[in-house]
Amino acid sequence: MNKCVIPDFVDYPTFFDVKEYSKLFNNLYSYIIVPYSLDDGYSLYIGFRNGYVFVRLSDFKSNEYKISDSKYKPILKYVSKLVNLMKTARIVESCYYFSNKSNPVLVDVMISANKFLGPGMIRDIYKKILPTQEIVEIATVSSDNLSKYMGKFIKPSRFKYLIEDKEFRPLYGIVK
Repeated sequence: MNKCVIPDFVDYPTFFDVKEYSKLFNNLYSYIIVPYSLDDGYSLYIGFRNGYVFVRLSDFKSNEYKISDSKYKPILKYVSKLVNLMKTARIVESCYYFSNKSNPVLVDVMISANKFLGPGMIRDIYKKILPTQEIVEIATVSSDNLSKYMGKFIKPSRFKYLIEDKEFRPLYGIVK
């Protein structure tokens, strides 16, 4: 039997303060998202290798959980739906990020080492099979309208990232 080493995935990204990094977010066509907990979430890795399906469950900081524990049923009920979708789309591996452990909501999907799906694509592809993050609106964010989005998450409509101190960070922000 071939053994596969499930790769360690990166922690869930930290969000930029939009006001502090205003130049990066200025005039950026973005999804305005209802905030979710960045401390109370799951990372669900699913990958296919040598005819096997590998599943890894951890928190947002990559602390692995034993999936045999019954307390993880709320998240594990989605595995078969996600596996079927991945097979249909010929996706070899993905990491799904869910916020709210008691009632999981899909908030992000990593499809390769430095690539996440956009909020619109997550909504369009996954909304019919599981709960997804709530999008308030799609708008151009600028310093003139930031106060309108106080407390909301900002995610660009087209995936963007910043490399800071040799660390890859998706351009996700929170308006504080």
